Amino acid sequence: MLHNLAGTESDMDVAGKILFIEDLDEYLYHIDRMMVQLKRCNKLELLAGLVVGGMTNMRDNEIPFGKTAEEIIHEHTYVVWLIQ
Repeated sequence: MLHNLAGTESDMDVAGKILFIEDLDEYLYHIDRMMVQLKRCNKLELLAGLVVGGMTNMRDNEIPFGKTAEEIIHEHTYVVWLIQ
């Protein structure tokens, strides 16, 4: 939801907050797309923390994406925390 609301009048202020994310039965490339959107909106840089819950029953395409959901999230957040 957070990535869908970005840039709308329902956009949430995440500055200084702890974000909890989890997903179920989602394609891995969708997880990547959501994380890219959050990063480009600077949502990840403004967080006080990020908690990743269960990423269960993740789906992949016929041609594998090549990363787990956790690896995708780490890839998009690792650089953010290094910059700060």
